[in-house]
Order: sequence, then C-alpha cells, then structure tokens
Amino acid sequence: MYLHKLLYILFVWIGFQGLMGQSSSIKPIDQKFRKFEILSLPSSQLYGSISAQRSEQKNITLNNWDLTLFDSEIISSKYTARIAGSNGILEERAPSVLALNGYTRQEEGLV
Repeated sequence: MYLHKLLYILFVWIGFQGLMGQSSSIKPIDQKFRKFEILSLPSSQLYGSISAQRSEQKNITLNNWDLTLFDSEIISSKYTARIAGSNGILEERAPSVLALNGYTRQEEGLV
C-alpha cells in the first residue's frame, strides 16, 4: 500500500513539473493584428436591424464599415434550452440569438 501511495505522489509531482515548463502563446492584440478597432456596439439596435432583413444576405453599415453577413447555421431553429430550477428541469425556446459569418467590403476581410 505504501508503494502505491509513493508512486501516485511521484506521478503527480512529475505531472506538475511538466505543466510548469509550459509557456503561454497568448500575444497582445497589437502583435497579432496590423490594424484593429475596439467598438462599443448597440446590440439591441443591431439585432433589430439584422433580423428585420428577410434575405439570406444581411447588409449593415457599422462605424463606416460595410458588412455583409450570413447565417452561420450553428444554432438550429429547433434548439431549446434546458433550465434546471427548484421546480425541476424546464425546457424552453432559447433566447433570440443571431450567429453570423461575414466579410467587410472595404478589405474583403472576414468578420
């Protein structure tokens, strides 16, 4: 039994030693991108503008950026949320969320 505990402690120690040698590859944003902006977005206004467009391609202008957006189809129309509460598990339609892909017309960059 003593040998099992000793081996367990040895393996845990070796595992932690391996973790300590890892370095983070997260770089500051200005080292990853040549040009960027941080924006404060009026989300409810954007949601209303985008969801009111009935075509598959949604076009909006945001801070002088012309964006063309498409439904990414990662959220199913049948998606429901399961919420655990004091009365058990409730199943409700998920909140209205738009998951979109797109590009800018100025630089043909992906959004």
